[in-house]
Amino acid sequence: MFRAIGEVDEAMLQDAVAAAARPVKRRMPVRFGAGLATAACAVLLAAAVLSVGMPMDGLASGGTQQAKDSLQSSGAAAVQEKAAGAGDGVAPENGGLPGFSLEEAGGAGLGMEAVTVRSESELLPTAWPVDGEEMPVSLTVYENARPADFTGAREYTQEELCALVRQMAAALGFEVESVEVSPTEEQRRATLERFEAAGLLPSEEDTPEAAAEKQARLDYNLAPASAGAVCTNGTVITASRGGGVSIELAGGFDAALDGGDAQAYAAAVQRLADEYGTALGMQAPQAAVRAAYAFDGALRLTHAVWDSDALLAQQLVLASCGQLSFSAGERGTIFYEQPQLGRALGEYPLISQGDAQALLLQGRCLTSVPYAVQSAADIAAVQLCYREGSEVYAPWYRFWVKLPEEAQQNCAEGCTVYGAYYVPAVSGDFAAGIPAAQWSCSAPAAQDSP
Repeated sequence: MFRAIGEVDEAMLQDAVAAAARPVKRRMPVRFGAGLATAACAVLLAAAVLSVGMPMDGLASGGTQQAKDSLQSSGAAAVQEKAAGAGDGVAPENGGLPGFSLEEAGGAGLGMEAVTVRSESELLPTAWPVDGEEMPVSLTVYENARPADFTGAREYTQEELCALVRQMAAALGFEVESVEVSPTEEQRRATLERFEAAGLLPSEEDTPEAAAEKQARLDYNLAPASAGAVCTNGTVITASRGGGVSIELAGGFDAALDGGDAQAYAAAVQRLADEYGTALGMQAPQAAVRAAYAFDGALRLTHAVWDSDALLAQQLVLASCGQLSFSAGERGTIFYEQPQLGRALGEYPLISQGDAQALLLQGRCLTSVPYAVQSAADIAAVQLCYREGSEVYAPWYRFWVKLPEEAQQNCAEGCTVYGAYYVPAVSGDFAAGIPAAQWSCSAPAAQDSP
């Protein structure tokens, strides 16, 4: 667009540059199969198609344990926790736990977290670190070592992004040929020129608030956004400032699945998880599959992978907030993102599922769904999971609730739409920023038992 800067008037230029410079409001990522809806009068639901097959070529044998250890940045903390008896879901023996805030940098953004299924049994994946019948009584809360801003960006230096792609290549046994950072110095200079021409640089005439906003936009556009490594075997590895790493393999995946056969899909994902998850430092990779349906009723399968040998809390964090996924095409792609776990604050007692449901029916929840929960009868499923906040990674209950008829109008025959509602699993005695009521009155069945 900016190639045509000289062909537009100044007012149009200022609007265009401001729009391009403005960070996009970020909704906290939905890691596992939740659809997104964006419509004024209708609910638009979708799930990514992840067709997966077996790799044509196995991993190179040159992956180094040091690189794997570097990628598994929370490993040392895990060992310390295990030695102290933390992270296994047992009740803490003493108090004195520090308080923390559940405030999140992200917002609801556009759309909503919802999923379309044919059966309530499809709301939950084929496996999960926690069995719904054996909920832990406590879980670890972790500091967020590298919080994301509302755009999803984290603070990475150019050197850190370059190191991340090199570590990934080493773990997979690939040799790096070259690394390039974006934006380049030339691109940064061009950005400064565009901002200056459009009057978007801070000036003495600006109010402090306006100057701060301009500076934030400028910093966002000048900061390192990604580092890309080209490997000698043709693989391209890209690390973004959101914390994710994309590995585009030279040979891709053969026997690519179309996702129509859930059993074959699950088997292929588990084989890929065993190969690549182990290479990335997992001791016992566990894959799980979840089904959803498109507008036309077509089956869409997604998956999650975590290390079932890790502490329970870390299994839940990776399954909920991290990602190891595979997609097929001409060049098979792996996407890997580790949660940014910092220091473990301690083992916090959890409220019961029944108490969490009571809070949900009172509207004390986080949700991007524009509908109040009307009755306990509409609650179809619940999962214990983690969410990433500005300060911490903390456990939450995720409730899947049947949405009203208004939201069901665009579903394929036989399908039903359910929305996601989150209630903190840690008591308000420890956590600040507990959600206030999202609607003006409590649901009629607020006292119903789960």
